[in-house]
Amino acid sequence: MQMIPRLSPRDESAHDALRDQLVALVPPSVRITAQGWRPWASASFAGARHWFDLAVGDTPAAALHAMAVAEREWPLPGAFVADAALHEAEPQAGQWRVELLVVDD
Repeated sequence: MQMIPRLSPRDESAHDALRDQLVALVPPSVRITAQGWRPWASASFAGARHWFDLAVGDTPAAALHAMAVAEREWPLPGAFVADAALHEAEPQAGQWRVELLVVDD
């Protein structure tokens, strides 16, 4: 029997908090073009995977600033960011993806 993770208002609240922190972190010229999250679980932990697509454009300073995303602390009540990654999704178009794995405390 396959277990289907349920959607949680807590995960949605965490997503909103992560988005707000990301917007405060990146320069105003960087835009979130798409975003989403899905439930995640392992044998011992539960949480959600969150992602944000960023349009960084041609500004090298904006790209460098966005790279610090994976190295910062992401404070969340009742949860913590266990893994953060930044991927250059479309180098020619200045597109980046931020992925965050949030685990419930």
